[in-house]
Amino acid sequence: MTKKSVLILGIMIFNLFSCKESIQDRSFRIFNEGVKLTLVAGDTIAKGDQVAGKKFYELAIKKFKETLLIDPHHEGAVSGIGLSYYLIRNNEDAIYWFNRAIEMDPNMSANYQFLGLSQINKGMMTEGQKYIEKAIQMDGSKEMKSNTVENLVEIGNLAYSYGADYEKEG
Repeated sequence: MTKKSVLILGIMIFNLFSCKESIQDRSFRIFNEGVKLTLVAGDTIAKGDQVAGKKFYELAIKKFKETLLIDPHHEGAVSGIGLSYYLIRNNEDAIYWFNRAIEMDPNMSANYQFLGLSQINKGMMTEGQKYIEKAIQMDGSKEMKSNTVENLVEIGNLAYSYGADYEKEG
């Protein structure tokens, strides 16, 4: 092999490896794609299209799970999956993922908050209250409290609408 051939081969190998995205960069990029999808989902639902919004949340869940294939310890992805399931009212899966998120990071109050809210949605009032109280104990901010109250009112309104529908049916 000539010096020129070795040099060209070296440049090609360098370019091959230098252009390769690192695992951390790839997981960060895919995670952020999931986050963007959750924002689109929220905007879509706010505009009144529940069905399309749910589909965006489901796409976000896929991106978060793809993130976990690259980095199984990505706490944000686990929380993102739990929150996305909560927002599409799949509380059983939300509970699973929030429990997993708490195992990974027991210091993140939002995971306890949404675990509690998910449990309340499933009728598990005592357990849900325990986790909401823990979240507020960890983060007693006005924002945490008002967000929790808003979610509880939404749960109550949903339950009321179900009751009103059943009453109409007789």
